[in-house]
Amino acid sequence: MASKQLKRIVIIGSGSVATTLAHVLYNSGHEILEVASRNLAHAEKLAKEVNAKRFMDDFSKITEYANLYIISITDDAIENVVEQMPNVNGVVVHTSGAVNSDVLKSKFSNWGIFYPLQTFTKGRDLDFNKIPILIYSNKSQNLDILEEVAASIGSISYVIDDTARTHIHLAGVIINNFGNHLLVLARKYVKKHQLPPQIFQALIQETTAKALEVGSENSQTGPAKRGDLKTIEKHLDIIRSSNDVTLLSLYEIFSKSIMDTYASNLKD
Repeated sequence: MASKQLKRIVIIGSGSVATTLAHVLYNSGHEILEVASRNLAHAEKLAKEVNAKRFMDDFSKITEYANLYIISITDDAIENVVEQMPNVNGVVVHTSGAVNSDVLKSKFSNWGIFYPLQTFTKGRDLDFNKIPILIYSNKSQNLDILEEVAASIGSISYVIDDTARTHIHLAGVIINNFGNHLLVLARKYVKKHQLPPQIFQALIQETTAKALEVGSENSQTGPAKRGDLKTIEKHLDIIRSSNDVTLLSLYEIFSKSIMDTYASNLKD
């Protein structure tokens, strides 16, 4: 392991992930040297919040004297920003779940991945003790640095290569993004029918808690699980009458998937 020491860090980006990481790293004692962002006003704001010496929107002027460069921007902008950066000696990482490390290894001798597996929203405090960070690099000493930085903010790190990280990211999208969107659709339905949304809060909480406690496969309930075709058809008729094509399609797809998953149970 590398000797424990605080790092000199450049944050590249000013969105939700960049802002959250900048704050937690600064609060853990690391020095944020610079903040670089395509949005200069956002870079200035974040730089002031973490006492960074400089901020900029010109990536070619990033300092060459940092230990760690964290690129935390939209996936489709990473390659372009990397091309503009100077050829620094510090470890250059990105925080994307979907972008391969090739975009970094083609330019930098010291590169890596530092991907926090969590959903981020500006202004929302997160407990990094509960957030796994997926790391990857070309050199063992770089992995030591990334593991040390992750530990300094309270996180456990896992060495995960590009292929596995892509699978993890896809699963994360299904769990978080799709799961949340189902809640959005449900809330719209509840609002349309003038129902009190607060009565569903306990259901939402228990659904997640039970899935984590006993496993999602063991916590499935509902008409599709028990093969209750009469109730399913009743629900479909209601949705058809409202002309909600999206909800109708999703209800049919999920009901079929659940019934297929638990088909053997229905024969018991």
